[in-house]
Amino acid sequence: MTVKEALRGQIEIPVSDLAVDKALIDQSVDGNAIYTKDDEKSVDLSLARLLLSVILHPSSVTEGGYSLSIGQRDDFLNFRKLLLKKWGAPDTADLGNNDKIGTASPW
Repeated sequence: MTVKEALRGQIEIPVSDLAVDKALIDQSVDGNAIYTKDDEKSVDLSLARLLLSVILHPSSVTEGGYSLSIGQRDDFLNFRKLLLKKWGAPDTADLGNNDKIGTASPW
């Protein structure tokens, strides 16, 4: 199995080959290399990158029989955070609960 196939095997949602290739390239990983246990960290961190691109897509899109809901978005976000924590990698994407709109008192 190649590194790319190992990455695809960890995510059960349809994503384009381009998105998978980009996640691997951004992580400086050769997707055509034969997967070994030594590749676990780089594949996990590539998956975290791929999940980020999935999370940032609109949540109301339905394509090819697949629909991404807000609940799944949160699940993907939590899984991404677990992967980053597993390897001690920083979470540079600020995707927390900052989506709430409120009012500030001018006083």
